[in-house]
Amino acid sequence: MKPRLAIAIAITVTLGAASLSVLPAAAQSSEQLVRALIAKPPTPAMMLAPAYKIAREQPIVAAPSVATPPPFSATQLRSMATRNLLGAERQQLAAAIAENNLPSVDMEVYFAYDSAAIGQNAAGSLYTLGQALSDPRLRGQTFLIAGHTDATGGDAYNQVLSERRAWSVKAFLVETFHLDPQSLIAVGYGEEQLKDWYNPASGVNRRVQVVNLAGE
Repeated sequence: MKPRLAIAIAITVTLGAASLSVLPAAAQSSEQLVRALIAKPPTPAMMLAPAYKIAREQPIVAAPSVATPPPFSATQLRSMATRNLLGAERQQLAAAIAENNLPSVDMEVYFAYDSAAIGQNAAGSLYTLGQALSDPRLRGQTFLIAGHTDATGGDAYNQVLSERRAWSVKAFLVETFHLDPQSLIAVGYGEEQLKDWYNPASGVNRRVQVVNLAGE
């Protein structure tokens, strides 16, 4: 069995192909998090065409941009917020996030070894996140809180630990900021989705991914 080391989890949210760098909580304000989590309109295909191609060829008529619909309705998402998800549901959510370029942001949230308790170091980061999720501009939307670990430790251990920490983050946000518990879906991915596959023990893999799943 692989040795179990202390694991720190970071919060990740991705905006298209670009995302905020992983920074200490003090380096990110709640306003920065809100802006990163607000859904952006898709860029028209015509804007992506090279200028030289437009100049020498016939005018290009861009096809309407149609986003891939998420596999779950708003009602289903809220139902998921009340229970642990099955493996197939976790994978469907991950696929929807990738296909729709859903908004997100990176933060660091530290936990003690083999613990899901929210300590003083973790509370600072989560307080900033809670302020952002309480912003009126994000009202009525559903967010995924997905726990990720590195590849240090056993698979089953990492899966359970990631779930415990995701649920702890959700509980903190609900209790501290009185957020609707059905608007936050806590999911554990363990080591299934390493951010750096070439360095599976890297700290960048230890994170909690927070994704805006449903806009108004």
